[in-house]
Amino acid sequence: MSNNTTRDDDRTQRRFACLLAEDDEVSQEIIAHFIASLGFVDLEIAPDGREALGRCMARQFDLLIFDRAMPFIHGDKLIRHLHASNTVNSATPTILLSASTGAEIVELGAKCAANVTLSKPVNQSEFLAAIRGLLQPPL
Repeated sequence: MSNNTTRDDDRTQRRFACLLAEDDEVSQEIIAHFIASLGFVDLEIAPDGREALGRCMARQFDLLIFDRAMPFIHGDKLIRHLHASNTVNSATPTILLSASTGAEIVELGAKCAANVTLSKPVNQSEFLAAIRGLLQPPL
C-alpha cells in the first residue's frame, strides 16, 4: 500500500469529538439520534453548563453544541467564556440551540459569537447540514 493510500484511508476514518450540553433528556435523545446518523461523530453529553465547562477545560472537542437555557451556566455565556479564554476549545466551532425564534435567536447568536444558532425544536436536515459545514468531513 502506498503512503498516499494510507493517508487517504486515515482521512476517511477520521472521527470527530462533539460535546452536547443539554439538560432536557428528550432533547438529548433526539439530538444523539440525529448525530448518530452521520456515522463519523463521537458524542459526549453534559446535562448542564457547569459540567460542560469542566469537560471543555479537560479535553479538546471538534464541535460544541449548547442549549441556551441550562442550569448553572447558560449556553450563550459558556460560548462567550470559551471564546475569551485561552483553552483548547477557545476556537472550537459552536452551535447554540434555543427556544427563541426570529430576530431574538439571531441576536443571541451574534452576542455570543456562535458559529450557528438554531431554533428548537431542531430541524434534522438543517441541524445535520450545520454539523457537516462546521466539521467538513471527508466525502
